[in-house]
Amino acid sequence: MATLHMLRDLDARLCLEALDPGAGDRLVLIQDAVLSKGPFPCEVHACQQDATARGVTSPFPAVTYDGIRDLILEHDKVVLW
Repeated sequence: MATLHMLRDLDARLCLEALDPGAGDRLVLIQDAVLSKGPFPCEVHACQQDATARGVTSPFPAVTYDGIRDLILEHDKVVLW
């Protein structure tokens, strides 16, 4: 069961423990989490609008709000951290 984890905070400890890359989990960095550099054990995307608002370029592939919507629909569950 693939889960989309949406991380909004720089403190990723609990989120990292919950990630299951073998199950197809993915991570989307939003809000202040776009400042994170990783490493993360699964596929990661960063919200383009949040990175732009903070004046940073994330090392992870950018995803728009529409892309985040699509990722939500592709996964069985969504967890916001």
